[in-house]
Amino acid sequence: MKIQYVSDLHLEFQANSHHLRQHPLLVAGDVLVMAGDIHVLGTSEATRHDFFSWCADHYEQTLIVPGNHEFYGGLPIDECIDDWELPLRSNVRYLNNRSVRTGDVELFFSTLWSRINPVDEALAERHMADFRRSVFEGRQLHAGDYALLHEHCMTWLTAALQSSDAPHRVVVTHHCPVQAEDPRYQSNGLTGAFIVPLERFIASQHIDAWIFGHTHYNGARGMLVGDTCMCVNQLGYVEQGIENGYRPDAMIEIL
Repeated sequence: MKIQYVSDLHLEFQANSHHLRQHPLLVAGDVLVMAGDIHVLGTSEATRHDFFSWCADHYEQTLIVPGNHEFYGGLPIDECIDDWELPLRSNVRYLNNRSVRTGDVELFFSTLWSRINPVDEALAERHMADFRRSVFEGRQLHAGDYALLHEHCMTWLTAALQSSDAPHRVVVTHHCPVQAEDPRYQSNGLTGAFIVPLERFIASQHIDAWIFGHTHYNGARGMLVGDTCMCVNQLGYVEQGIENGYRPDAMIEIL
């Protein structure tokens, strides 16, 4: 199976939508997997966006895991964490804490979230829009909720991998599961909101590839953790410059 992958297209911003219309993805896979921060959900604008129709026309399936930005439109996070699916077109859908089996390949989708150090929670809440624009259990999301969401996702992922009999397995998350941060932002106190180190877990599992996004840093592409290939291909904010290493045709073939 040829899996094309991309993340952090941020179609909620006009500049990003314009860029994708002028410079569309170059079709390189049977399936397109998108690792979050594609568009803000909870609005009709998102579901009507022409990019999703383009995906429907060019790929057998388009499978998307929600990132943190997907929840900026009022869609409650707690309504989307258990075996969740949102169809956008007949062959385009969001999934969270849910897997899809296609032949010998099973794909596991989970936002993942992370663990923000308690000493950094106040800093995160001051600087991140998650804590002004996202709703969790009927209230604004708190920094402490990140760890609860992460544990929920890990419980699901661990059980799903354990019960899978697929010869090949691919994990798709939004948050970054390895220590691969942009050198520009090291030691800013917010690393815990973007990265949750899972190297030991990954190395202990039989996972062919792990696709992720969120950091707007593509430096981990091709990194091996045990036998698992890290796959990252983030566009980022076009007005700030396209992220170094972004490719419109990034693809991994699972044999």
